[in-house]
Amino acid sequence: MASSTSVQKIGSREAITLYKFTPGATTATDIAWVDMRNYDSFLIGYLRISGTDTTTIKILANAESDGSGTDVTVKTMTADPDAVDDYAFLEVTAQEVQEQARLAGVADIRYVTANCTNGTAGDEGAVVYVLGRPHRKYENLTADSIA
Repeated sequence: MASSTSVQKIGSREAITLYKFTPGATTATDIAWVDMRNYDSFLIGYLRISGTDTTTIKILANAESDGSGTDVTVKTMTADPDAVDDYAFLEVTAQEVQEQARLAGVADIRYVTANCTNGTAGDEGAVVYVLGRPHRKYENLTADSIA
Protein backbone atom coordinates (compact mmCIF):
# COMPACT_ATOMS: atom_id res chain seq x y z
CA MET A 1 0.00 0.00 0.00
CA ALA A 2 1.29 3.43 -0.92
CA SER A 3 2.07 5.82 1.90
CA SER A 4 0.25 9.15 2.10
CA THR A 5 3.22 10.57 4.02
CA SER A 6 5.75 12.41 1.91
CA VAL A 7 9.31 11.68 2.94
CA GLN A 8 11.84 13.70 0.98
CA LYS A 9 14.96 11.75 0.11
CA ILE A 10 16.43 14.19 -2.43
CA GLY A 11 14.44 17.42 -1.95
CA SER A 12 15.81 17.86 1.58
CA ARG A 13 19.41 17.15 0.55
CA GLU A 14 19.73 19.20 -2.65
CA ALA A 15 18.36 22.57 -3.72
CA ILE A 16 17.42 22.06 -7.39
CA THR A 17 16.14 24.85 -9.65
CA LEU A 18 15.43 25.05 -13.41
CA TYR A 19 15.83 28.08 -15.67
CA LYS A 20 14.88 28.72 -19.29
CA PHE A 21 17.71 30.38 -21.19
CA THR A 22 16.47 32.38 -24.20
CA PRO A 23 18.28 35.71 -24.08
CA GLY A 24 17.74 36.59 -27.75
CA ALA A 25 21.33 37.82 -27.88
CA THR A 26 24.91 36.65 -28.08
CA THR A 27 26.14 38.50 -25.00
CA ALA A 28 27.29 36.70 -21.85
CA THR A 29 24.30 36.32 -19.53
CA ASP A 30 24.22 35.45 -15.83
CA ILE A 31 21.40 32.97 -15.26
CA ALA A 32 20.74 33.55 -11.54
CA TRP A 33 23.01 34.35 -8.62
CA VAL A 34 22.65 31.91 -5.71
CA ASP A 35 24.21 31.83 -2.26
CA MET A 36 26.60 28.93 -1.54
CA ARG A 37 27.04 29.90 2.12
CA ASN A 38 25.17 26.82 3.39
CA TYR A 39 26.30 24.35 0.70
CA ASP A 40 29.51 22.54 -0.21
CA SER A 41 28.90 22.11 -3.95
CA PHE A 42 27.25 23.71 -6.97
CA LEU A 43 26.41 21.86 -10.18
CA ILE A 44 24.89 23.25 -13.36
CA GLY A 45 23.47 21.36 -16.29
CA TYR A 46 22.78 22.88 -19.70
CA LEU A 47 20.32 21.38 -22.23
CA ARG A 48 20.33 22.68 -25.81
CA ILE A 49 16.72 23.24 -26.90
CA SER A 50 17.31 24.92 -30.27
CA GLY A 51 20.24 26.06 -32.39
CA THR A 52 23.52 24.44 -33.31
CA ASP A 53 26.12 27.13 -32.65
CA THR A 54 28.74 27.14 -29.92
CA THR A 55 27.62 27.96 -26.39
CA THR A 56 30.15 29.07 -23.78
CA ILE A 57 29.26 28.19 -20.20
CA LYS A 58 31.11 29.26 -17.07
CA ILE A 59 30.58 29.23 -13.34
CA LEU A 60 31.28 32.69 -11.93
CA ALA A 61 31.57 33.72 -8.30
CA ASN A 62 31.07 37.16 -6.77
CA ALA A 63 30.97 38.79 -3.34
CA GLU A 64 27.70 40.59 -4.16
CA SER A 65 24.34 38.78 -4.26
CA ASP A 66 23.39 40.49 -7.54
CA GLY A 67 26.78 39.97 -9.19
CA SER A 68 27.62 43.68 -9.12
CA GLY A 69 31.05 43.11 -7.59
CA THR A 70 34.13 41.63 -9.23
CA ASP A 71 33.38 38.39 -11.12
CA VAL A 72 35.77 35.51 -10.61
CA THR A 73 35.68 32.71 -13.19
CA VAL A 74 35.78 29.49 -11.20
CA LYS A 75 35.43 26.98 -14.04
CA THR A 76 34.60 26.85 -17.75
CA MET A 77 32.71 24.01 -19.42
CA THR A 78 34.91 22.17 -21.92
CA ALA A 79 32.05 20.19 -23.49
CA ASP A 80 30.03 22.06 -26.11
CA PRO A 81 26.36 21.06 -26.25
CA ASP A 82 26.04 22.35 -29.83
CA ALA A 83 23.21 20.19 -31.16
CA VAL A 84 19.56 20.00 -30.13
CA ASP A 85 19.11 17.68 -27.13
CA ASP A 86 22.83 17.77 -26.23
CA TYR A 87 23.46 18.43 -22.57
CA ALA A 88 26.48 18.80 -20.33
CA PHE A 89 27.26 19.37 -16.66
CA LEU A 90 29.78 21.48 -14.77
CA GLU A 91 30.35 21.52 -11.03
CA VAL A 92 32.46 23.22 -8.41
CA THR A 93 33.01 22.86 -4.69
CA ALA A 94 32.94 25.68 -2.18
CA GLN A 95 36.65 25.06 -1.69
CA GLU A 96 37.31 25.62 -5.43
CA VAL A 97 35.30 28.86 -5.31
CA GLN A 98 37.34 30.12 -2.37
CA GLU A 99 40.63 29.11 -3.98
CA GLN A 100 39.85 30.93 -7.24
CA ALA A 101 38.72 33.98 -5.25
CA ARG A 102 41.99 33.95 -3.30
CA LEU A 103 44.01 33.71 -6.53
CA ALA A 104 42.03 36.65 -7.96
CA GLY A 105 42.52 38.70 -4.80
CA VAL A 106 38.79 38.95 -4.06
CA ALA A 107 37.51 38.36 -0.52
CA ASP A 108 34.19 37.18 0.91
CA ILE A 109 32.96 35.41 -2.21
CA ARG A 110 29.96 33.16 -1.71
CA TYR A 111 27.55 33.83 -4.60
CA VAL A 112 27.72 31.81 -7.83
CA THR A 113 25.99 31.79 -11.19
CA ALA A 114 26.03 30.00 -14.51
CA ASN A 115 27.17 32.46 -17.17
CA CYS A 116 26.14 31.48 -20.70
CA THR A 117 26.92 32.94 -24.10
CA ASN A 118 25.02 31.72 -27.16
CA GLY A 119 26.65 31.65 -30.58
CA THR A 120 23.53 33.07 -32.25
CA ALA A 121 20.63 35.12 -30.91
CA GLY A 122 18.09 32.39 -31.70
CA ASP A 123 19.78 29.66 -29.63
CA GLU A 124 17.81 28.43 -26.62
CA GLY A 125 18.56 26.23 -23.68
CA ALA A 126 17.53 25.16 -20.22
CA VAL A 127 19.76 25.35 -17.18
CA VAL A 128 19.47 23.33 -13.98
CA TYR A 129 21.14 24.37 -10.73
CA VAL A 130 21.91 21.90 -7.97
CA LEU A 131 23.24 23.24 -4.69
CA GLY A 132 24.50 20.14 -2.91
CA ARG A 133 25.72 18.88 0.41
CA PRO A 134 23.83 21.39 2.56
CA HIS A 135 25.19 22.08 6.02
CA ARG A 136 21.68 21.43 7.39
CA LYS A 137 19.06 19.25 5.75
CA TYR A 138 15.41 20.25 5.84
CA GLU A 139 12.32 19.69 3.71
CA ASN A 140 11.72 21.67 0.54
CA LEU A 141 15.26 22.76 -0.28
CA THR A 142 13.95 21.82 -3.71
CA ALA A 143 10.62 23.59 -4.09
CA ASP A 144 8.11 23.92 -6.91
CA SER A 145 7.71 27.19 -8.82
CA ILE A 146 4.16 27.40 -10.14
CA ALA A 147 2.74 30.66 -11.47
